[in-house]
This record gives sequence, C-alpha cells and structure tokens, in this order.
Amino acid sequence: MSDQARTIYAHAREAPFGRTLFVSGQIGVAPDGGMRAEFAEQLGQAMANVEALLAAAGMVLADVRKATFILTRTDDLCTLEQVRQTRWASNAPAAVTVLVAAALARADAFVEIEVTAVRRSVFGDHAAGLLRRIARWARGFAAAHSRPLSRINEQGDWLLRDLGLERADIQSSAERLDALRRAMPFQ
Repeated sequence: MSDQARTIYAHAREAPFGRTLFVSGQIGVAPDGGMRAEFAEQLGQAMANVEALLAAAGMVLADVRKATFILTRTDDLCTLEQVRQTRWASNAPAAVTVLVAAALARADAFVEIEVTAVRRSVFGDHAAGLLRRIARWARGFAAAHSRPLSRINEQGDWLLRDLGLERADIQSSAERLDALRRAMPFQ
C-alpha cells in the first residue's frame, strides 16, 4: 500500500468497546432539498451530511470505523480519492469499500455514503478490560459444570487474582453473617 493511500483507508479497523452509530446511505441532497449537479458537489454534500449526523450523535470523523462509497460511474473514482485525501484523511483511517452500481435509489444521485462509527465508552479501557475478564471467567465457569469442585475453585481464584484480590479479601454471605453474630453484644 502506498504511503498516500495509508491516510485514506485501512483493510481492517478494530471497534473498541463503546457506542455504535450506523449511518445509512447519504446522498448529495442539500438541507434545502436540492440535489447538487456535479459529482464532486454531490460527494461534498454527502460527506457534509455524514459529518452532520456524526456531530448530532456527539461523534467525529475519527470515530468512523467503516465507510462504504457507492458510485454510479467509474470515471468518478479519481475524484473520490482526491476529495477523500483532502477531507477525510486520518492517522487511523476507516476500513473502506468502494462499489460501482448501475444506479442508486434516486436517479440523479451519483454517490451514496454509509458509515459505521464507534465512540469509546465513557468508562474507558479499564472497564472494557474488566468486562472482558469477567466474560472470559463466566465462559470458563459455565463450562465447568462437568469439572470437579476443586477446578471451579481454581477458576474463582484466578478471577480474584486477575481483579487484584485474594480469597481472604472476599467473605461469603454465611461468613459475614457469622461475623455479625459474633459481634452482637447480647450473645
């Protein structure tokens, strides 16, 4: 892949734990309802429409993980690449698919853009990592129904260590109840 292409698309892009926005196909229709006449104008308006939907959801172009461009003419591929390089270039570009179709739903449309954007969770990577560890432990625990009890306890100990705890830090409800009974003054 050329260095120039690296800033406008990626073969794959991971979506971190967070909110996901699916933007359906946007064409070059202006807010006043008018359709732009030329491909470059339609592309610019369609991009502006996508950007407006992202902003309305509290997202930015950097949150876009996947973009699909559908064109009706192969002659417009060079213009698409030039506009994307200047307007949507990024250090972490989206995975991109470009298709050429015989026509779009609206006969005078030359381009349609749809994107999937993911905004990182407000809880950050720590919470996402914790949830992954709990899910991994739960899968192991669910598979443990045929394992001896000692193996289940080993998995429980592993989860506690993974969370930075020790078994001594955790009391069962029966242990807490016994401790409360011993602490009662009327015994």
